[in-house]
Amino acid sequence: MPITKKRLNLATYVPAKPGATAVDALVIGDSYADDIDMGYSCWPSILGRMRGWSVLNAARGGSIAGQAISQYERAVEFAEAEHLQVGASTLCIVHLGGNNLLHALWLGPVAIALLLIDVLFIGLGLVGVTERLGSLPRFSFASVLARWILRDLGCLVRFLAGKGHRRVLVSGLPLCAEVPTMRVVVGLFVWPLGLPSLVLRGNLQLCSDAISAISTEFAALAQAAIAAHLRAEAGGAGVELLFFDEAAAMVQVCDDCRRQRRRAFKDGHHPNAAAHVEIAAHANRLFDPHKSSS
Repeated sequence: MPITKKRLNLATYVPAKPGATAVDALVIGDSYADDIDMGYSCWPSILGRMRGWSVLNAARGGSIAGQAISQYERAVEFAEAEHLQVGASTLCIVHLGGNNLLHALWLGPVAIALLLIDVLFIGLGLVGVTERLGSLPRFSFASVLARWILRDLGCLVRFLAGKGHRRVLVSGLPLCAEVPTMRVVVGLFVWPLGLPSLVLRGNLQLCSDAISAISTEFAALAQAAIAAHLRAEAGGAGVELLFFDEAAAMVQVCDDCRRQRRRAFKDGHHPNAAAHVEIAAHANRLFDPHKSSS
């Protein structure tokens, strides 16, 4: 299908059929949603094709949650210039927050201290020394990160409601034990807590399992906090929120790739083109929960 471009990485429009001007889905996001940055179609655009939607994509690689509203405004500017209709029936797809984690690491010693709190409390809970965490400690890296993202995404949900949108699909953070970068970051903080002894004793699998368990728990706690807050924000604003657990989808995709001896990642953080197709199939189940999306 033809793609209309205004400026690199700022806006693309793919009509459902030639001449279609009604925008069915508007994508706001980072590199996980930026087809131009990745060099192939990402899952929001693929989802649009699966659903037969016209898609206006304003995602830009490297974006953080606080840039969501400016992306939306650029998309609307593009739509007006191209005589496209963005209205109440336009579904807004939001994929932001992952880069907030990378930016938070620039807090340096503060980030290190907060991450150690996360790893220590989660690790002790998983091995039964303390009670397993049911929610994030207030002063921890995951908690600070979640509050930062929630402040901006909450503002976005209210902003979109004010613009007349009635449905918003928000993707959870793409954080899970399958993401190589996630494993490296968590591993660096787990290491001082006892992994050297496991390695020296040859327990490499146990070492890997420890990193996986802590990564999974860290991501799940942050994800739960974000989902609960956004559902409350959407309910108060009169918006239907579709929350896509992208991390769970990625775990399933990576499991399938291992069984089929395929790669799932383009690099240390981004799924490859084939993985995006499978992630889109998982997202599609939000609309047809009783049907297979394979």
